[in-house]
Amino acid sequence: MVIRDGRGPGARKVSYVPSQPPDCLGDFGKSFIREFTILVVGGWVVKKTVLALLAAGLLISVLVFSIAMTRGASVGISLFGSHTNGWGFTSNSETIPGPTISVNQNDVVTLSLAATDGLSHQFLLDYNGNGVADAGEPVSAIFSSTTQITFTASVAGSFKYICTIHPTVMYGTWNTASANTPPTVSALSAAPMPAIPGQQVTFSSTTSDANGDVISYTLAFGDGSSATGTTPAGGGPISASHVYVANAVNTATLTVNDGHGGTASSSSSVTVATSLLRVTTNSAVPGKIIVDGAPRDEWGLAWMKIAPGTHTMSFGDVYGYGAPGTQTVMTTAGMTTIAVGNYVQYGSLRVITNPAVAATISVNGQPADDWGVWRSAVPGSYTIHFGAVAGYNPPADQTVTVTAGVLTTVTGTYASNPGAPGPNPTSYGLLRVTTNPAVSAQIMVNGIPRDEWGLAWVKLAPGTYTLSFGNVYGYTAPPSQSVTVVAQMTATAVGSFVPQGSLRVLTSPALAATIFVDNVPRDDWGMWQTLPAGMYTVSFGPAPGYTTPTPQSATVTVSSLTTITGTYTPAPASSLVLDPFSFEAFLSPTSLLAEIVPLVRSASSLPVRPVGIRWL
Repeated sequence: MVIRDGRGPGARKVSYVPSQPPDCLGDFGKSFIREFTILVVGGWVVKKTVLALLAAGLLISVLVFSIAMTRGASVGISLFGSHTNGWGFTSNSETIPGPTISVNQNDVVTLSLAATDGLSHQFLLDYNGNGVADAGEPVSAIFSSTTQITFTASVAGSFKYICTIHPTVMYGTWNTASANTPPTVSALSAAPMPAIPGQQVTFSSTTSDANGDVISYTLAFGDGSSATGTTPAGGGPISASHVYVANAVNTATLTVNDGHGGTASSSSSVTVATSLLRVTTNSAVPGKIIVDGAPRDEWGLAWMKIAPGTHTMSFGDVYGYGAPGTQTVMTTAGMTTIAVGNYVQYGSLRVITNPAVAATISVNGQPADDWGVWRSAVPGSYTIHFGAVAGYNPPADQTVTVTAGVLTTVTGTYASNPGAPGPNPTSYGLLRVTTNPAVSAQIMVNGIPRDEWGLAWVKLAPGTYTLSFGNVYGYTAPPSQSVTVVAQMTATAVGSFVPQGSLRVLTSPALAATIFVDNVPRDDWGMWQTLPAGMYTVSFGPAPGYTTPTPQSATVTVSSLTTITGTYTPAPASSLVLDPFSFEAFLSPTSLLAEIVPLVRSASSLPVRPVGIRWL
């Protein structure tokens, strides 16, 4: 008995070739049934009989018995048995052991049994192998001629079938293949969401299959394109990316298939929409425009396309200016949102001592530095205090006014007095801070600005302090540090600034196309900003009437300018599609004529009637 098992809802063919030849002579002209097929389809039975002739003296021992059935189908099997010859599918094909029988789990099996020796027999499908008919095990009545038993093959596995009366002779193997369990698939996620045209959307999901099948999948993106692939056996994560070129609400659908008729699917709504964000700085300064935590460009944003919604906008530090506070802006599809970052110009405050002594300079009651201070300061009034120095009488406090864009210099004149005491050495330690490389970074201790470039052994009360550094254009600032100041000792700290490079992106020709860096929209028309050294992927958004250039890799090198140009080529007239949701679809008279004239010229062989165009 040879079973060819094809899992799935389609038909499965079961073929039997007996180990013994049929009991017939090879007389010329004698016929026998060579192939007998029962096709079970939705309860209908189709029989086909093929007659063949035996040549004289030729014994042909081929008998093929085929059953095509669906999973969970009704299966009929005939089994003959005797205490001397075992089991067989025919009365003259009994063998020891009997033929192997294979069905699918949940098949409804009708077993027709016949005794060929006239003795009593009892069929048992012995699930637990103990030779005794236990509860739940298919067992027939005792028979000496014929009987029939119908049962559902509900237990998957390989078992022994026996005659309980003659188990040592009448036995065989019964295989019940596991029923197919459809695969499962998790919710399909899409990010970023919403997206804008030209931005890559990444889809993620996870599928699993209890039968350990390799899963094939199709992800239809909803705009007519799709991605396909397979997972390892048993399933696994699924990820695919797609770039939508037009504003629309798409439904992406992931369908998984285990190859045996089991499927599952998950869908996600993908909104592609465009709003414009226009940002300027006042005064015009090279401040970074940071939207939702990502640096977009410097100086401002030239009508950058961004997904509609609520966005958080902040501004980078510019030396000599106070950065604007964080703003929340709401952008709406099809509209332009305008924001202004108002930078406050600082003045500069310089404090020196005469003569130069290791005096602690305090500003508004906070020790700033020793020996002197030179830093940018918010316009306003400040009180300058000069600390004690042994051998000198300190000058009186001074109140000064810092004016925007102006350097204010204060001099503290110490008078010699050999008997004047200095500060109690047990009441302070020294904090020495440098920057590497030396840059004009603001040094802050516990969030209070102290000085710039570094701290020259400032006296501080013993304790633990948080040291942080202001941003410097063209550098990545170091993280905050914790320093401990101990009395009569010097604590040293270094702020290591990492030099950046610059990345400039242009379009040729100049177009209102979105510039993406690492899939983040940075600006439209172009971009020029400092970035940490490294590799970046630059891609370009669609522009109506043009073919979008392919993404490019950009390497930003320390202290160097890297320039990338995206070259847009005119699209064939037949492929020109204007996105009605895109701002470029609203063409000026000149640009519209530029699109119309070539079409008219290409149709010059046709009669053309002059028309008038009225601009509203």
